[in-house]
Amino acid sequence: MGIGDHAPESIEELRERNISTDVQAPQSHFADLRGVRLHYLVAGQGDPVVLLHGYTQTSHWWRPLRAARAKTHTVSAPDLRGAGPSSTPADGYTKAAMAQDIHALVRSLGHERIRMVRA
Repeated sequence: MGIGDHAPESIEELRERNISTDVQAPQSHFADLRGVRLHYLVAGQGDPVVLLHGYTQTSHWWRPLRAARAKTHTVSAPDLRGAGPSSTPADGYTKAAMAQDIHALVRSLGHERIRMVRA
């Protein structure tokens, strides 16, 4: 699967099934990329999945899905620029800039192909 593919279960389905216990506590990391310091959480092992939060959310929004996916995948949940502990760069918050940030993060983690889930 490539960038843009979705995981088969929605977060609503996982919440209905009360999946909220972490298999592995996520590790908190920072990456300095393109003049932006991004915070991200990582848990699990296996094929990489990146969880992108929506406007006014942070990486912690994904807790139920992260726990379920970490059983079989390496799950990364970044805080987009300006969210959570990520930096607030002066050059703005365009979708193009945020996409470039995530692409740089994925490459810095050594992933060639990922599955991506967005809120």
